[in-house]
Amino acid sequence: MACNAGPDIIEDGLVLCLDAGNNNSYPKSGTTWSDLVGGNDATMTNMDATNFSSDNGGILNFDGADDYLTTASTVGITGSADRSLCVWFYHNSTANVINITGYGVNGQKAIFDIIARRTDGYHTVIGHFYGTDSNTISTLPSRDTINYLGWNYVCLTYTYNNASVYTNGEFSNSKAIILSTADSTLKIGKATYSPIDGYSGKIAGVQLYNKALTADEVRSNYEATVGRFT
Repeated sequence: MACNAGPDIIEDGLVLCLDAGNNNSYPKSGTTWSDLVGGNDATMTNMDATNFSSDNGGILNFDGADDYLTTASTVGITGSADRSLCVWFYHNSTANVINITGYGVNGQKAIFDIIARRTDGYHTVIGHFYGTDSNTISTLPSRDTINYLGWNYVCLTYTYNNASVYTNGEFSNSKAIILSTADSTLKIGKATYSPIDGYSGKIAGVQLYNKALTADEVRSNYEATVGRFT
């Protein structure tokens, strides 16, 4: 079964794939966004079929207040294992910081989140981590801007002692970090560590891998799916 609505993406290491444009993932009804590869379905909170739109083949709208989804399990990635988190999203928020999706939490500390940020009118993304180094929060800002009022594909990857962020198929920045070993469910449309900071915009698909995607693999995923968003 194809992971996304259109040409397939890299499947090696893929442990979760949610695609609002695939009827097997979201059939335009109900409150479950079904995982196409591992059965790690996401449940909607304060959302239902009215949040769905057929735009761009199928997307979910988030109101910026209390719309979000949560998977029922830890999606098979434990400890500080390698991982990649990728998302197609339409950014329309003017908030200084807005959470898009994340995996893992240690107490009140996010382990592996993708967050959009506005600084002096420029919109970028940052990786947000909770590391073992002095138990501190670390951030990884992209060097490139993202499309405001437009679609973006962002991937955050991690392999031991290094995290990287990619924007729209291109490598943007990296940083040395060792992740904390705690885990939790995947959250979409909010931070993993807080019930607030809701996402305002559209999300079409989310993928989680149990490996660090290479630059070529990120680029391949982007090129396989970008036609749907242009």
